Amino acid sequence: MDAGALLELLRQDPAAGTEALLRQYGPLLHYVVGSVLRDRQDAEDCYSEVTELVWRRLEDYDPARGSLTAWLTAVARNTALNHLKARLRREQHLAQPETEPAHHDTPEEAVLRQERTERLQKAIAALSTTDQRLFYRRYYYLQPIAQIAAEMGMTERAAEGRLYRLRQRLRRELGGDAL
Repeated sequence: MDAGALLELLRQDPAAGTEALLRQYGPLLHYVVGSVLRDRQDAEDCYSEVTELVWRRLEDYDPARGSLTAWLTAVARNTALNHLKARLRREQHLAQPETEPAHHDTPEEAVLRQERTERLQKAIAALSTTDQRLFYRRYYYLQPIAQIAAEMGMTERAAEGRLYRLRQRLRRELGGDAL
């Protein structure tokens, strides 16, 4: 079923549409969540949250901004990263009972962060398709080198070397400590 038909089904019959969406995109969502969260129980909990978020926030999806697959992937990835960060905060809190006050960005820091993000996105867009896939798999989806190498048909050493050269190139293009 194509994305348009799936969206129409979701609007007309949310239960049947959600079932069709999960049947079609469930493996992708599991893959994305599992790439970030290695613990099976964490991944299952997160997957449940992703399915609920998709159901509640489907009206936020805008086909003009990107494909349904890209939107679903972003929702799954961001939810998994939030789970990971929350778990790390809990572990850190248990290890260090005294907490420091939260740091909030100043407006200047927020603008600088946005500019760095835009520069990085432009630099990544200038990479070859293979290098982009490698970069996103490692640093966006947080996949292990062994998995990337196996799925992209290269040795681990070749993947590591290519990632090293990519980091060096981006560091040069972005002015040093940008990464």
